[in-house]
Amino acid sequence: DEATQKVTIVKGETTLEIFIGEPFAVVNGTPVQLDCPAFIENSRTYLPLRFIAENLGATVTWNEANQSVTIVG
Repeated sequence: DEATQKVTIVKGETTLEIFIGEPFAVVNGTPVQLDCPAFIENSRTYLPLRFIAENLGATVTWNEANQSVTIVG
């Protein structure tokens, strides 16, 4: 939503609201601190993928050896 600078993601009973430039998101009506805020650069919106994945029920793992992320869910 460009007017409110908010991204809304809905999956089943879970609703995530992420506000551009804000250090928090809202999960099912409850504010939650983010590790990093969402931002817009070159007309693209960047969102905190780990936060989104985990709050939608996925498992996120980091493999230091090959510098890769795996999301299962």
